[in-house]
Amino acid sequence: MSFPYTHGEALNDVRSGTNGECAGSYLCTGAVGYDGPTGIGTPNGPTASTG
Repeated sequence: MSFPYTHGEALNDVRSGTNGECAGSYLCTGAVGYDGPTGIGTPNGPTASTG
């Protein structure tokens, strides 16, 4: 499943925000690149599922 890693334009990188009350924790805070809440990003339309 290398498609998402080689086609970054197919994903929206969530760079900020929190998911819960553990602000600052890797598992709850969005960051540039890979983060706990969204992994490598959220789908950017149908191109994210192609491959």
